[in-house]
Amino acid sequence: MYFANNSDLIDTECQAMIKSYLYTKESSTPPFSSLQTTPASFIDDFMIVRDELNHIHNQEIRESQANGNK
Repeated sequence: MYFANNSDLIDTECQAMIKSYLYTKESSTPPFSSLQTTPASFIDDFMIVRDELNHIHNQEIRESQANGNK
């Protein structure tokens, strides 16, 4: 039997970044009052999460199509 500490497995900064992305996206709420007040690091993080989620979605579509063709 193996045991692990959750804090060793889950990066809390990444989880917070993903939560911020999802909240902003799903609520159509801007994360900051204006583009000028939005930190560049937030925009970078937002784009990373967006691109990764799009990649996962596209991969799932490709796998689904491949399984449907068999």
